Amino acid sequence: RHGARRIVGGGGMWAWVAVLGCALCCALVRGSEDIVVGCGGFVKSDVEINYSLIEIKLYTKHGTLKYQTDCAPNNGYFMIPLYDKGDFILKIEPPLGWSFEPTSVDIHVDGINDICTKGGDINFVFTGFSVNGKVLSKGQSLGPAGVQVVLRNAGSDVNLQATITQPGGKFAFFKVLPGEYEIFASHPTWMLKESSTVVRVTSSNAYAASPLVVAGYNVSGSVRSDGEPMKGVMFLLFSSSVTKEVMVFQNLFSTSMEISVFLYLFICFHFVTRPLLQHLLKTKADGSFRLENITTGTYTIHARKEHLFFDTITVKIAPNTPQLADIIATGFSVCGQISVTRLPDAVKQINKYKVTMVPQDKDKASTATTETDPHGAFCFKAKSGAYSVKVIIPEAETRAGLALKPKVFPVTVTDRPVMDVTFSQFLASVSGKISCLDACGDLVVMLQSVSRQGEKRNLQLSGSTDSVAFTFENVLPGKYKVSIVHEDWCWKNKSLEVEIMEEDVSGVEFRQTGYMLRCSLSHAITLEFYQDGNGPENVGVYNLSKGVNRFCLSKPGNSSKSYLKKEKEPFNQRYCGGVFRSNLLTQDNGMLTFSNLSPGQYYFKPMMKEFRFEPSSQMIEVQEGQNLKIRITGYRTAYSCYGTVSSLNGEPEQGVSVEAVGQEGCSIYGEDTVTDEEGKFRLRGLLPGCVYHIQLKAEGNDHIERALPQHRAIEVGNSDIDDVNIIAFRQINQFDLSGNVITSSEYLSTLCVKLYKSENLDNPIHTVNLGQSLFFHFPPLLRDGENYVVLLDSTLSKSQYDYILPQVSFTSIGYHKHITLVFSPTRKLPEQDIAQGSYIALPLTLLLLLAGYNHDKCFSLPFKTPTLLQRSSTEGFC
Repeated sequence: RHGARRIVGGGGMWAWVAVLGCALCCALVRGSEDIVVGCGGFVKSDVEINYSLIEIKLYTKHGTLKYQTDCAPNNGYFMIPLYDKGDFILKIEPPLGWSFEPTSVDIHVDGINDICTKGGDINFVFTGFSVNGKVLSKGQSLGPAGVQVVLRNAGSDVNLQATITQPGGKFAFFKVLPGEYEIFASHPTWMLKESSTVVRVTSSNAYAASPLVVAGYNVSGSVRSDGEPMKGVMFLLFSSSVTKEVMVFQNLFSTSMEISVFLYLFICFHFVTRPLLQHLLKTKADGSFRLENITTGTYTIHARKEHLFFDTITVKIAPNTPQLADIIATGFSVCGQISVTRLPDAVKQINKYKVTMVPQDKDKASTATTETDPHGAFCFKAKSGAYSVKVIIPEAETRAGLALKPKVFPVTVTDRPVMDVTFSQFLASVSGKISCLDACGDLVVMLQSVSRQGEKRNLQLSGSTDSVAFTFENVLPGKYKVSIVHEDWCWKNKSLEVEIMEEDVSGVEFRQTGYMLRCSLSHAITLEFYQDGNGPENVGVYNLSKGVNRFCLSKPGNSSKSYLKKEKEPFNQRYCGGVFRSNLLTQDNGMLTFSNLSPGQYYFKPMMKEFRFEPSSQMIEVQEGQNLKIRITGYRTAYSCYGTVSSLNGEPEQGVSVEAVGQEGCSIYGEDTVTDEEGKFRLRGLLPGCVYHIQLKAEGNDHIERALPQHRAIEVGNSDIDDVNIIAFRQINQFDLSGNVITSSEYLSTLCVKLYKSENLDNPIHTVNLGQSLFFHFPPLLRDGENYVVLLDSTLSKSQYDYILPQVSFTSIGYHKHITLVFSPTRKLPEQDIAQGSYIALPLTLLLLLAGYNHDKCFSLPFKTPTLLQRSSTEGFC
């Protein structure tokens, strides 16, 4: 059948096999039906490429690697089996520098309408190799950033691509198809000594035939006094490292200038109303200098030289002071460079790094810290002494494989600057040899990082002797697996693990132990092999069973074939194979038959998670009228964990994401899946000897609040693990509010509890009357994090009672809040009111009675008052 097939397995053993990009899956079906969906397609290219160097990887949307496979070496076909529904990312991971479109494809597998279930192809189209090169500074191993580089077809003026050099002078062009090309570099101001080179692209990444070279750089500036430009100023360009030569400066003046190497430069200022430059001179070879025609006065002397530091001194010059005090350098520059030639894949650009310089006398107070510029250069100002310089690399970049050497650079500052502090990137070499029984021929050695996914390099080797040496250059620190790729030979060790720390790795050896021989037998026999012409010594005796057998012969030799001659009519038709695919499941007994195959070459590959197959893949040549039998042996390499996710009442939870997270030494491994309609899950691919935590994933389970237990720890042995069950608690979106009041029962009928939102204390949202109960409960609130206020209110008269109404503020976070309110009123005493009234009423009553009894005198009193007052004023007062 053309395309992938959706397979539903029943009880028993089944397997999945495909031809010309095939997959074989073999697993015992347990519980509910296992559904396998195949995602396949082609890696397409219009030019010849090595398909075996390309890997196709399937990731979850969270970045977990689910499966990886290689491509058919003859046509680039690939197939990946999917056991779970969900969202995935299919990525192509070719050798570094190869370009494909697209680089990844997002897949949503629902088992009904997705491209995999429908049998569609997912294709990746090759768009070209990379072309790399460098623009160097003259006489240097590095070059500048900012130089424009263009790529053209040989003999053409049309720019195909253009780029700008990166720090260090590196540049690269991508998506370049095989052919002859020219590379040109240019810059608006810099002069290039070598501005063009050629490159030839064949069947892999290419490098420019020679580097491009910048001859020199412009030095420009301006002179101003009080903000105004000055003309007629003479400049001297000097250096402590560049030899004397004549340089031509372009774009400035039409002149040549001789560059002299000076030692020191001194500037004298004479202060009158403002500093004026009086004298400019240079010291002699012994450091002495002489000021002539100096008038009496006070002068400030500045000594200047690049990378030397002097204190400014003020002197008074008079006829009686012909000798000036010596000027002593107070500090020197300690400068260096951090050179990174190959950035790890996880590091996008060269960062600014912190550099520390610590005195070796352990005086931590004088520790200096600086930061590199964008090109990795740094400088310190230091007094004479011994120091240790160290570069601080972020931990993330260290894990990515970035390391510098030396780790600590010892520096001794005496009487001159130190300019050679260099930290270079540590890139190791991994070398070894391949020992063959005869001429080695064409071989491939693969270096693959263990800790960093996707970092893989292949080395094509060819030798006519029985030993071939190999070396991987510029390898980042870390753990790697070195493998030899030659399926038809037997090896003592097909792969070896090495760890690069601070030194190169050498002595990696692959030793061939024999030649792989495959034969198909109709009956079980015993075969004894001899080398032709070497006497009775046999190469080996093998007891072979019926079917396809694989075994190793320890010595090389030639096979002889016999042909029966028979007259037949000529066959004048031509076979036209086209593209043939068949993805099938094996039967319960592991058998599978492909019928009606046309003569031709087929690529056969068994595939299933948790199993390793031998042979892992093979090319099959089908002749006319031939019946082939192929025997494949599967070895279990990983195991599954079965379990269920249910609610507290036992109801199954469907669609819950479950993950297995590796612990300690297995922390880089992980698997995930989704529960089915019965709440069951199966986590595949768990490695023996690893401890995993089985838990609900944080992502994709928004409806689940928590799980019980939070995780289940399992240790994988040599069998599947069953009954790992988890109870899930769904999210509750309500907030319960309750409380009680501490008070006397006689006041309960007068009390009520009111609930307000904190931003609106005028209108309660709920009111609860206590009645005869000390407890209260409000209707459920939303668990939305809002602020609320609970207030106790009473109908007791304020004229008869003294009391305070309590209130409590809270936020609706969590699930429940209980509030306690205390109400303690105090009754006002009645005796106090009567006593207070009696003291006022009694005198008033007596006065009124007295006034009524003497009403005549009271009415005449106003008329007598003026006479009494007049007499009193005449007689006076005592």
